[in-house]
Amino acid sequence: MMTRVRRVLPALIAFVLLAAGLTLTVAQPLPLGHLVHSLTLNADLDGAVTVAGYSSVILQRSISSDGSTEIAAASAAAPDRERDIAVVQLIDDASGAVVFQTTVAVSRWIRAEHAIDPANLGVVDAQGSNIQGQRIPWANRAFNVKVPVIAGANRLSVQFTGALRSNGLIDLNAVAQQFGAQPHQTRGTLIPIDVHGPAGNRVDLIVMGDGYGAGEQTKFVNDATTLLNGVFSLSPYSRYKMYFNTYALFEPSTDSGVDQPGYSGSCSPSSSHPISCCPVAAYNVEPMNGVLKDTRYDTTYCYSGIARLMVATDYTTVFSDADAALPDWDEIFLVANDVVYGGSGGEVAAVSTNSSGVDILRHEVGHSLLRLDDEYDLYTPGYPPCSDYGRAGITTPCQPNVTDQTTRALIKWNRWIAGSTPIPTTTDLDEEAGLWLGAHYSSTTYYRGCFNCLMKSLGRPFGKVAAEQLPVMLYSGGWEGQSAFWFDLDDPDGIDMVEPGTVSPDPAAGTVNIPGGQGVTFSFDVLSPTDGSYARVVWTVDGVKVQDSNYGYGDTASFTYTPIASGITTLTAEVTDTAGILHPSLAYLSKTTLTWTVDAEGYSGVGTELLVNGGFEDPDPLDANLALGWTEKKLDKSKRTCNTVETTVANSGECAYLFKGVTGLNGKLKQTVATPIGDAGDAFTLRGQFDTINLTAGFVVMAKVSFIDGSKLKMKIEALPRDQAKTAPYFTREANAILGLDSLDVAQIKVQIKLTGAGGKVYVDGLQLLHYDEFLTSPPPMGRLAPPAFRGGN
Repeated sequence: MMTRVRRVLPALIAFVLLAAGLTLTVAQPLPLGHLVHSLTLNADLDGAVTVAGYSSVILQRSISSDGSTEIAAASAAAPDRERDIAVVQLIDDASGAVVFQTTVAVSRWIRAEHAIDPANLGVVDAQGSNIQGQRIPWANRAFNVKVPVIAGANRLSVQFTGALRSNGLIDLNAVAQQFGAQPHQTRGTLIPIDVHGPAGNRVDLIVMGDGYGAGEQTKFVNDATTLLNGVFSLSPYSRYKMYFNTYALFEPSTDSGVDQPGYSGSCSPSSSHPISCCPVAAYNVEPMNGVLKDTRYDTTYCYSGIARLMVATDYTTVFSDADAALPDWDEIFLVANDVVYGGSGGEVAAVSTNSSGVDILRHEVGHSLLRLDDEYDLYTPGYPPCSDYGRAGITTPCQPNVTDQTTRALIKWNRWIAGSTPIPTTTDLDEEAGLWLGAHYSSTTYYRGCFNCLMKSLGRPFGKVAAEQLPVMLYSGGWEGQSAFWFDLDDPDGIDMVEPGTVSPDPAAGTVNIPGGQGVTFSFDVLSPTDGSYARVVWTVDGVKVQDSNYGYGDTASFTYTPIASGITTLTAEVTDTAGILHPSLAYLSKTTLTWTVDAEGYSGVGTELLVNGGFEDPDPLDANLALGWTEKKLDKSKRTCNTVETTVANSGECAYLFKGVTGLNGKLKQTVATPIGDAGDAFTLRGQFDTINLTAGFVVMAKVSFIDGSKLKMKIEALPRDQAKTAPYFTREANAILGLDSLDVAQIKVQIKLTGAGGKVYVDGLQLLHYDEFLTSPPPMGRLAPPAFRGGN
């Protein structure tokens, strides 16, 4: 079984739901390859909805009903004043029951956010990075909705929450007939740019182009690739690049270039295509050639009278082309074939090919994908207020990177603020978190979490508070094509750190049976942030941790389980993100848990400890740096060390052994079991606890069982450099081995601990070698000796 962490909203949600009198029959998640209705809808500022486009498409990913609590969440606690929330319900014709439901966030604005001086982006103390921002109410908002094709359910309800207008039902049969008679004409070519995994476990992003002629496909792909490289070169996008699939969709236009309305002193601002002129104003600093073009998506500069505000005005064709080429699309970027500086934010982020376009896009994606607020203080009339503590009756909370809360313990990003940082904060702390006055289009009242970051100034980094919202969104399923919110109440849609289809054995197949003396390897591929081993995998047997390792992107996590006791046990693997973009206190958002039920035949009883002083508690009477019962070889600077008042070094008891790497030395710590024991069918367990610090080479504990004919059986447990990415200092490794029924007598048992090379140090504690004097309930399948089964091997 594979599960994700469940997140619950306050009891207020249930109250709002009951008050609304809402009921819901929730459909099960749809299988892969299911047919869906895809509609492009237009909504006016009052919430009245009309159908602008329709097609039936087949999705690779599964989709599922949000559940009735989403309606209450939208009404009671929607954290996004950038968008209105539409509740979409598919209704059974005969019974009137709701059989599918989803929520869609619809942008309220077209955003104009440009650098005052794009030639000086990022220059310290220059005006280049400062944003000149404006919000334009989007009068005819376009958005895309996908609902399953369910027999007998042909009525669609689209209701905006709050005080907006209620709408009647949409007859899907009539819509399909209307648009089926006018099939969408696509000439598009879909070009994969960077595809990493299945659509159901990635954000699928399309870059579309406007104003590229039939012979300009190569130029478009180059422009799209440059744009994507620019976005994904900035953290946190760079760290989570593997969580995205990116494509370029080439749809040729009749003309090359997009509309550049000419300046005119008598021109009135317009948002209706075609825009024939551009008013003369102080910020109209770019040259306009006054030429209008025939393009696929009717992209134009000077939208609403702002020269730099470049908008694709035909969203119906944008969504239709995306559906035809890649039905599973989640996000769309648009690049216009024009070098004049400009772009826009909203339902689709658009930029030109100007060299500063990527800076606009990075900022705009912060809004559209991460639900971030602007952190600059330029006053914008009519922009709705927010409050994180109910100030003056305001119940709408602020977005994740803005607050009006000044009590340190109650600041929602207090987890990132150092104890030494004053609140409010006045000095520049670069990307570190604090509380600076000025945000949310106000120089008073509202505070931001970073002194001067990307949501305040173009050409800047994100900062810790804003950057964290990317993994929050990824793991919670809050992007386009998923839930309307940055959280997901019932958690079916977020990205899993376990890659689908790679789990073996399949937990859904039922109980795993393990015959006595045999081991079964459990494994899966991990999805992890890049540039390190950031997928922490913790394996437990009946709640007891037996392995704790970190893996990188594309690695296979594995654990070979050889039970030493008969009966039913539960094996679990928990995977969490340790990259540091997501604060450790929120690591639970990323957690994916696999659970297997194991029915085992094996040993019963308690093992006999064979090692002397495996906890290193007792010193050698001749040398306090050496542990009693152990001998050293070339262990310069290594020593037995114990807890002090100031420092705790041991995981159990008071003492541990500290191994330090020394150039040219392959040091060892050894112990030979005084009385060798072990008969046919006996079992051994080697177990140790480790704490690695700046480790650059392997650290190995080896138990060798030698037989009278000279043959050997080895058990090995290791610590590796990647293990130091762990959040807990000590971790456990364990290995088991079982003697075959026809094995010879044991001549010697020796344990050896070895650190190779000069890199770093390792504390080892609680070392055990346990002997189980029992016979197998069934013989091993082949060979004189059962193969050793390494628990915790890497």
